[in-house]
Amino acid sequence: MIKNKQITFKKFLFISIISIVLIVYVYNILTSSIMEVVGNKIFSNIAHQYSADYIFDEDLSENENKIKKLDGWILILNNDLSLSYISDDNAPKVYSFDDIVNLNKGKYKYKDRTYFASMKNIKKNGINKYGVVVIPTKYISNRVFVTPSMQDSGLIFLFFTLKVILFILGTFIIVLIFSKVLHRKLYNPLSELEMGFKKLKKEDYSFSLRKQEYNNISEFDFIQNEFNSTVKSLREFQKERLENEKRRIQLFIDIRHDLKTPITVIKGFSEALINGRIPIESSKKYLESIDKNASNIDTLLNELSEIIEYEDYSYSLNLEKIDFCEFTRNAIIDFLPIFEQNEMNVIINIPYEKLYVKIDKNIFSRVFKNLMKNIIDHNEKYITVYFSIENCFEKVKLIIGDSGNKINEKLAKNIFEPFVTNDTSRNTSNKNRGLGLSIAKKIVEKHNGKIFLNQNNTELYNKSFIIELNKLN
Repeated sequence: MIKNKQITFKKFLFISIISIVLIVYVYNILTSSIMEVVGNKIFSNIAHQYSADYIFDEDLSENENKIKKLDGWILILNNDLSLSYISDDNAPKVYSFDDIVNLNKGKYKYKDRTYFASMKNIKKNGINKYGVVVIPTKYISNRVFVTPSMQDSGLIFLFFTLKVILFILGTFIIVLIFSKVLHRKLYNPLSELEMGFKKLKKEDYSFSLRKQEYNNISEFDFIQNEFNSTVKSLREFQKERLENEKRRIQLFIDIRHDLKTPITVIKGFSEALINGRIPIESSKKYLESIDKNASNIDTLLNELSEIIEYEDYSYSLNLEKIDFCEFTRNAIIDFLPIFEQNEMNVIINIPYEKLYVKIDKNIFSRVFKNLMKNIIDHNEKYITVYFSIENCFEKVKLIIGDSGNKINEKLAKNIFEPFVTNDTSRNTSNKNRGLGLSIAKKIVEKHNGKIFLNQNNTELYNKSFIIELNKLN
């Protein structure tokens, strides 16, 4: 008679829990995946019949009534956005570029109603045009279904992957809880340490070893403290790296946004001029607009080049020993005519003692220019501008304040980030693209200094930018 192989209660309990968890999670994943696939298929097929992909592949006349019943309409636009065809005479007949963008976002308003549009490139008589189906947004529950061409198996795979991650995470938590109950003195701290090293290998620093209060072994306590200290340092490094990566991605997005409009204008006007759609007597103003937008692009690229240049660790400064008080006075004098032109009162409180710092005066002049330009661009007339220098032991502190309105707190938190501006519309005709303060910060930090915004009220100013530099003896 063959006896069954014996196992300990702890092992049996461990295997049983894992088996139950696996069965429950596998069942949950399979059923959820099937429901998602079936539901996605059903709703996609229904909604597809109201999309531009479907409408313009079928008999257009048969689909017009179907769209009209939803208080929508069908239209065909030329490449220059002029109207080629519209199914409803009561619908708008003129569409700007902003209207097309708002339709795509589901924010187009007409007669107090909001509309969403699906679009498709079509050919009429060999010419590329845009077929557009406009439907009130109240009928749209999921835009992915309205435009089925945007969805693919990746969506299903994404949901499946999330289920797997939740399964693994839930299983791990359950196993960890029971391991804590069943194992105390040695196994628990060692298993946590093993888990920690595995996470470190995967560059996962979102954890720390728990304090084993019932474990009185001093070596474990020492190892745990040292390990947690290392993880904390790695976590902070990873956080900084991720934030830098996020800022870099956002910078590229903002660059694309700020370049898109002037490039579109230049391209549209130049094509119109080339194709002779603009009368000769009107061509000058279009050429001037092309020149203006090209200049805006050039300015933006130059400012971005500065930001990248100052982020380069190999970039070297031509440092000189400079009397910072005299340097600041000269910078203010250069800007006084502009302050007077804007009817701004200027108060200067700079001591006549010599306070020396080591700076590249040519580059640091850019800091003054950007900060003073910021005061001019973002304040009304008749305010008071305040300049002060303080001798703070090992530091020299420059205060540039004004009596204008305070900066919105949400904006103030990221005021030195690129493309942060109070122009919420991101109007590219506005020259204030939010790069000036970012450049100023990078220059100050390149000089091992600090710059920050202070919005505490004083008798002379409501907000101020403060620069601190290392003082030379």
